[in-house]
Amino acid sequence: VYEQADTFADVYATIVDLLVAAAVEHGRVVYAVPGSPLILERTVARLRVDPRVTTIVHPAMSFLDLVWPALDIDPVETRVRLIDGHDFASAAAGDGGPLLIAHTHADWVLSDIKLAVENATGDEPVVILQGLGTDDQRVTHTVWAELDRAVVADHLTSVYVPALGAPVGNELVRFHQLARTLREQCPWDQEQTHRTLVTYLLEEAYEVVDAIQALDPDVPSTDDDLLEELGDLLYQVEFHAVIAEQEGRFTMADVAQHVHDKLVRRHPHVFGDVVVGDSDDVKRNWDAIKATEKQRTSVFDGVPNSQAALGYAAAVQGKARKVGFDWPDVDGAFPKIAEETAELAEAMAGGDADHVPNSRCAALPNGSAPASPASSGWPPNGASPWATPSSPCWTRCGTTSSSPNDQVRAVRRRSGPASRRPCRSTGRGDRRDRSWPSLATSTARSPHWRRRRRPSTTAR
Repeated sequence: VYEQADTFADVYATIVDLLVAAAVEHGRVVYAVPGSPLILERTVARLRVDPRVTTIVHPAMSFLDLVWPALDIDPVETRVRLIDGHDFASAAAGDGGPLLIAHTHADWVLSDIKLAVENATGDEPVVILQGLGTDDQRVTHTVWAELDRAVVADHLTSVYVPALGAPVGNELVRFHQLARTLREQCPWDQEQTHRTLVTYLLEEAYEVVDAIQALDPDVPSTDDDLLEELGDLLYQVEFHAVIAEQEGRFTMADVAQHVHDKLVRRHPHVFGDVVVGDSDDVKRNWDAIKATEKQRTSVFDGVPNSQAALGYAAAVQGKARKVGFDWPDVDGAFPKIAEETAELAEAMAGGDADHVPNSRCAALPNGSAPASPASSGWPPNGASPWATPSSPCWTRCGTTSSSPNDQVRAVRRRSGPASRRPCRSTGRGDRRDRSWPSLATSTARSPHWRRRRRPSTTAR
């Protein structure tokens, strides 16, 4: 079983299925494991919750009873924490010891454990325990830097770490604590809400894009720029998580767990038995799984409502393209743009702006909007990418406001009932009267995550 399975999870599942099948056939099965069946025995843990069988556990001596005399310590007084070596990076996060690490059955496991502590000094003392209670019992004293080289690990190997120079995942833990401290002690941070931070979230995302487009393999400083901007964006995620944590809704750990589990579900070709031929198969599987999870029935479901007008129209057109509703090349879009422009002029001349057909904005991204603003120089001369008061995206809603948000709401209302959003002047059909900050004109900055500014050619 161990040789045929791809992962340990597959090993455990196979063993459980074999035992259940034997129990069904014979009525009763005795399953013996080394040491205590309650200590780090994943198959026993699975059997205990398997509804197909009734499992009776008989207590036995654990390897832990041999560890404490070998180390000559009291585990309660020293507050030793037991960690599974396969989960070391996550299970020991923020912990500096003492740690007893079990399930360290191979050299690669020891190597992964060592690499998980990036800020270790390397001279921290480590005790490697092997074959306790047997004639081959060995207790090896070494240092952290030699953890994966001092012995040849086997299934009877465990590791004791009295203390680490830096806790596991120390930088992320410090980062989280910093966000908490700022939220508790800085007046500016205390005033912020999820909505007031939207402007900064978008601005930091655009600055990450700028840094990516400026990357140059021959200029190391461009890596520093990207590192900085990714950090600023990460702080935005942490900031929102801290606000939610204070309100008792969710934490940063919940955010990380949610995205982890989602990525596992949507990669069945990696974590399951699904076979894919190429990246197109991966995308199709992703879309199908996502549609099932979100219970979406329309191809246009899931298009973010908070995008800028042209971005929203391009996203809708991208969704339509997936089901074949598209021209084969740009030549098909140009005549349609001319046709729609003529109808727009006719409607505006007749004062009938409320009945401008919905296809204006859909045709434009297909035929004229550039794929990359930075690469094309669009918008020209730093002009705003938002709709103007004379555009169809503007006149359809009939509003007279000059707010970019009203323009965004106008084009969204034109997209159909599934994403209906009213203009702020009429309020018709408004399900959520959200006062979003002005995304195109706001220049306020947080005092914490920008120490210097670089000129940028990308319109905000």
